[in-house]
Amino acid sequence: MFRLLAFMLLIPFQIVRGQSSIEFRITPNLSAKPEIVNPSPAKISSPTKMGFDLGATYTYMLNQKWGIGAGLALGSVVYGIDFVAPSTAFGTKQDKGDIWWSNYFDPYHYHALSARALRQFNLNERTSVRIVAEPSLRYYSYSADNYDGFQAGFNRAVRFDPDVPSTLPADLLVDIPATGHRFDLNIASSIGIERSLGSGSSLVFGIRKSFGLKPIGAGILKVQMNDKMYNGTFNTRPGFIGLDLIYKYSFSKNIEEPDKIQASPLDGKHRKVVFAELAGNGLILTANYDMRLKRNRNDGFGIRAGAGMVPDKYFDDYITVPLGINYIVGQRKHGFESGLGITLLYNVSGNENFFIDLDADEAHPKLTSAEILTIGYRYQATRGLMLRATNSFMYIGKGYFYPPFWPGISIGYSLNKQLILPSPKEKKQKEFVAKAPPGKYRKAIFVEGGGNGRGLSGNFDMRLRPGRNDGPGFGIGVGYTGTSYENNEPGTHLSVPLSYNYIFRNERSGIETGLGLTPSFIVNKSSQGPDLDVAAVFNLGYRLQPLREGLLLRAMWTPTYLDRRVRSWAGLSLGYSFR
Repeated sequence: MFRLLAFMLLIPFQIVRGQSSIEFRITPNLSAKPEIVNPSPAKISSPTKMGFDLGATYTYMLNQKWGIGAGLALGSVVYGIDFVAPSTAFGTKQDKGDIWWSNYFDPYHYHALSARALRQFNLNERTSVRIVAEPSLRYYSYSADNYDGFQAGFNRAVRFDPDVPSTLPADLLVDIPATGHRFDLNIASSIGIERSLGSGSSLVFGIRKSFGLKPIGAGILKVQMNDKMYNGTFNTRPGFIGLDLIYKYSFSKNIEEPDKIQASPLDGKHRKVVFAELAGNGLILTANYDMRLKRNRNDGFGIRAGAGMVPDKYFDDYITVPLGINYIVGQRKHGFESGLGITLLYNVSGNENFFIDLDADEAHPKLTSAEILTIGYRYQATRGLMLRATNSFMYIGKGYFYPPFWPGISIGYSLNKQLILPSPKEKKQKEFVAKAPPGKYRKAIFVEGGGNGRGLSGNFDMRLRPGRNDGPGFGIGVGYTGTSYENNEPGTHLSVPLSYNYIFRNERSGIETGLGLTPSFIVNKSSQGPDLDVAAVFNLGYRLQPLREGLLLRAMWTPTYLDRRVRSWAGLSLGYSFR
């Protein structure tokens, strides 16, 4: 492990070398359901309400085919159990119909150190297929206590109470081994297609399979019905199959085009900024460093790191370390910022832990984390003042985002040298005579009502062919949907629409088709724990998108498959298109 840590610490010093890259991965779990052995006649299933795995990995290519690397990963899974059986099989055996029982378990949460071996097969200059093997050492930071499970009795003349011996044994019992404060070995394999976007950036879409090399032991499952006891197992950590969504940035220096060099002054450096943030990703107050991954640009992908303190005179003090990747839309001073990150929380002064719900007799971990989605506004000059106003959605391992709104305010200073930009008159003359620069990808940001987000959502869209309005593209967004339940309790869904689309006609007006997935989960429902659903969405409609920059309009018919039903839906979008 020491060698692996030393290798990871050398990452910042290796980026000057040629064939190296860093990747940021999100893997929604498509199958993370516990494995159940149920010999009883009852129907028992265990739906996964939320499951994901995140990773950041540095890779060094030994040659054009083989690469090695190391990285960090984390993940969380929220799962439950559904039980259905005839009422006449239990207790008084008098009631009619079926017994329906549902229960949610405390989520398990892990951090991991990973290694990597990569094999790449080039299909053409911009596309390749890659196969990856990644062994990892996982640390499970907590569990509810030494007994994670429940007991229940049905159709009893005397109410079931696990503390009253005369009501035992239970009709349904689940006992899961504790996961807290232990290490486990895991290996993941994946296959994916990598598509170059130019300027050192690539996107990778693939399938990942996770295997537990040292799985946590299977839990106990007991069902007493029809005057007979059935003994089974309930294994909550079987691994998963997931969809890899990866952004890759290569550290090789880009060669600027001659006309671009003449068109604007360049210093060949990455834009860097230091700033202080109040609230936001650091929770209270942090000092941070931020860098763009594209040279001479204020927009595009970037990385951030910081450190801060959360003083609390009633509980404990925490050291916070916010880390993340972000994306800025807007090439000059004003921009729209979105990002994904992790904030490490280290308990300095005691054994309590505000960020995790644990029983008093359970050992509280010193180190935990919060996964954070950020959106907001950024003002950044080439050299000088930097301002940010953001909102963060924090997932802290309890199975839900808490709180739904967490604003942040930042002030800082851009470190790059001041560049002498052409005057507005000279700039207009150059823009008038210059042709549209080649290799630019059409991008758009827009607000959508209905459609893939199933409510109100903010979205980013990009074409995958440079200099064209048509052809393949992808979209990603975040949105909110209000709803209500049978007891009139209000609820709010946070949705993350993901889509692949295709536009016909390389003109302002085009026909758009697409396929997408929209994970959506409840962020403020109080009863029965967290909930998650994933909708499959088909798009067909009209898009008005200018050839250069300007207003974007979309009108879509979006039939949606959800809960084994197809619902007809529609969406309207208004936004801004740019290059």
